[in-house]
Amino acid sequence: MKFLSLNIRGFGAGRVSKVGWLKGICRSQKPDFVLLQETKLHMVDLQWIRALWGDINCNFIQKEMVGKSGGQLIIWDTNVFDATDVFSCDFFIGIRGTWIRSQKELNVVKVYGPHDDHYKAIFWDQLHNTISSDFNLAWVICGDFNESRMFNEFIEKSNLIDIPLGGRLFTRVSDDGLKFSKLDRFLVNEAFHNLWSRISVVALDRDKSDHCSIVLKDDDRNFGPKPIKIFDDWLDIDGMDHVIKEAWLEEVGSGSRLDCRLRNKLKKTKMAIKSKSLLKFGNLDGEIDMFKSIANTFELKAELGCLDEVERVQWLEARREWIQRDRIKVNMLKQKARI
Repeated sequence: MKFLSLNIRGFGAGRVSKVGWLKGICRSQKPDFVLLQETKLHMVDLQWIRALWGDINCNFIQKEMVGKSGGQLIIWDTNVFDATDVFSCDFFIGIRGTWIRSQKELNVVKVYGPHDDHYKAIFWDQLHNTISSDFNLAWVICGDFNESRMFNEFIEKSNLIDIPLGGRLFTRVSDDGLKFSKLDRFLVNEAFHNLWSRISVVALDRDKSDHCSIVLKDDDRNFGPKPIKIFDDWLDIDGMDHVIKEAWLEEVGSGSRLDCRLRNKLKKTKMAIKSKSLLKFGNLDGEIDMFKSIANTFELKAELGCLDEVERVQWLEARREWIQRDRIKVNMLKQKARI
């Protein structure tokens, strides 16, 4: 079981940059549910959702944006969840169905809490009444709660569990790096916890939003690094198919064990692909990873309040350099697509 929640702050012009970013998160995390707020999307179709998800075995519900803001989206794997009902209010959308493996009913709610105090009171009452109507069923509620003093009162009144956050202390950072907030959370009830007793929540590194994506999961097994990591963009480079075939057909030692020969073939193929990609992109990916690592290191230190002014400037500069190189890469890929 794995749920991924993110305040994506809009998909951006042409829906190019953040679409690729979200696809990458889905490939690496393999969630059963993706729950997004502030999508800033009008109505989308299933074909677009399938391209975003990376598979045809999915479905979705959507709350369109109002004006130039808002918008919520829930996508799920139809192999693991059978949806039967949809419900919504002003500040949340939800879906009810059956978790196929256990055949237990489950309610999933995506929240984007209001900023205005008047609407906050209405929001908490609506959410509490919705949950209380079938509290014996399993509930998971996630999103950007824009929490207030009423947040703890709501949790206690609704008998919910606020799953502790791992990986980071905060989930949102202001653009100037001066304000840290913990706005994004997962809440569950006891019935949900009885289905998955080893649940945890972890915040992933920030990327193209001022919010971290957060992941709720029940399985802490680690199978180690992948034997080979390939970016989709590499495979679109002219002549890459020839490079792969040539590397794969190269002899790696007929006397070796079959598993060793396979490992060596994969290694040679990977090196050939990376060499070809460097001719196209230079070391852009390496620079992006370097500045991303520097920025995230400073950000974690800033969360602890240990960052001086010089380090804060270095942090923001590293993030600017990372974003600038990422934009260069996106523009290169756009230009290649037009050609």
